[in-house]
Amino acid sequence: MTEVGGCRYEEAFGRVLDMADVGRVTWLCQQLDAAELLNQEPLPLSQSVLLSLMQQLGSDLARVRLLFPSFLHTCSTSLPAPFRITGS
Repeated sequence: MTEVGGCRYEEAFGRVLDMADVGRVTWLCQQLDAAELLNQEPLPLSQSVLLSLMQQLGSDLARVRLLFPSFLHTCSTSLPAPFRITGS
Protein backbone atom coordinates (compact mmCIF):
# COMPACT_ATOMS: atom_id res chain seq x y z
CA MET A 1 0.00 0.00 0.00
CA THR A 2 1.76 3.11 -1.25
CA GLU A 3 -0.08 5.39 1.18
CA VAL A 4 1.79 3.88 4.13
CA GLY A 5 5.17 4.14 2.42
CA GLY A 6 4.42 7.78 1.67
CA CYS A 7 3.26 8.45 5.24
CA ARG A 8 -0.30 9.16 4.11
CA TYR A 9 -1.72 7.31 7.09
CA GLU A 10 -5.14 8.98 7.09
CA GLU A 11 -5.72 7.90 3.50
CA ALA A 12 -4.37 4.37 4.05
CA PHE A 13 -6.47 3.73 7.15
CA GLY A 14 -9.50 5.36 5.54
CA ARG A 15 -9.30 3.00 2.55
CA VAL A 16 -8.85 -0.10 4.68
CA LEU A 17 -11.53 0.88 7.19
CA ASP A 18 -13.99 1.51 4.35
CA MET A 19 -13.53 -2.14 3.32
CA ALA A 20 -14.95 -3.19 6.73
CA ASP A 21 -12.61 -6.20 6.73
CA VAL A 22 -10.98 -6.77 10.12
CA GLY A 23 -8.32 -8.96 8.52
CA ARG A 24 -7.15 -6.09 6.32
CA VAL A 25 -7.31 -3.63 9.19
CA THR A 26 -5.16 -5.90 11.37
CA TRP A 27 -2.74 -6.42 8.46
CA LEU A 28 -2.27 -2.66 8.12
CA CYS A 29 -1.78 -2.29 11.87
CA GLN A 30 0.89 -4.98 11.78
CA GLN A 31 2.81 -2.95 9.20
CA LEU A 32 3.15 -0.02 11.60
CA ASP A 33 4.43 0.75 15.07
CA ALA A 34 1.37 2.07 16.93
CA ALA A 35 3.34 4.07 19.48
CA GLU A 36 5.51 5.69 16.82
CA LEU A 37 2.52 6.48 14.61
CA LEU A 38 0.22 7.77 17.33
CA ASN A 39 2.82 9.80 19.23
CA GLN A 40 3.51 12.06 16.25
CA GLU A 41 2.72 15.76 16.48
CA PRO A 42 0.40 16.57 14.91
CA LEU A 43 -1.43 13.26 15.07
CA PRO A 44 -1.59 11.87 11.51
CA LEU A 45 -5.05 10.31 12.01
CA SER A 46 -8.32 12.14 12.55
CA GLN A 47 -10.61 11.39 15.48
CA SER A 48 -13.09 9.69 13.16
CA VAL A 49 -10.40 7.35 11.80
CA LEU A 50 -9.17 6.54 15.32
CA LEU A 51 -12.70 5.76 16.50
CA SER A 52 -13.43 3.63 13.42
CA LEU A 53 -10.13 1.82 13.89
CA MET A 54 -10.93 1.07 17.53
CA GLN A 55 -14.44 -0.09 16.60
CA GLN A 56 -13.23 -2.49 13.93
CA LEU A 57 -10.35 -3.84 16.00
CA GLY A 58 -12.72 -4.19 18.94
CA SER A 59 -14.98 -6.44 16.90
CA ASP A 60 -12.31 -9.18 17.05
CA LEU A 61 -10.69 -8.68 20.44
CA ALA A 62 -9.43 -12.26 20.69
CA ARG A 63 -7.20 -11.83 17.65
CA VAL A 64 -6.29 -8.21 18.36
CA ARG A 65 -5.14 -8.94 21.91
CA LEU A 66 -2.82 -11.66 20.63
CA LEU A 67 -1.37 -9.64 17.77
CA PHE A 68 -0.83 -6.25 19.36
CA PRO A 69 -2.17 -5.91 22.91
CA SER A 70 -1.24 -2.25 23.30
CA PHE A 71 -2.62 -1.00 19.96
CA LEU A 72 -6.13 -0.29 21.26
CA HIS A 73 -4.71 1.34 24.37
CA THR A 74 -2.42 3.53 22.29
CA CYS A 75 -5.35 4.52 20.05
CA SER A 76 -7.57 5.36 23.00
CA THR A 77 -4.95 7.52 24.69
CA SER A 78 -4.41 9.41 21.41
CA LEU A 79 -7.97 10.71 21.48
CA PRO A 80 -8.74 14.09 23.07
CA ALA A 81 -9.49 13.79 26.80
CA PRO A 82 -13.34 13.74 26.56
CA PHE A 83 -13.20 10.73 24.22
CA ARG A 84 -10.56 8.66 25.99
CA ILE A 85 -11.30 5.16 27.14
CA THR A 86 -9.59 4.37 30.40
CA GLY A 87 -9.48 1.23 32.49
CA SER A 88 -10.26 1.31 36.14
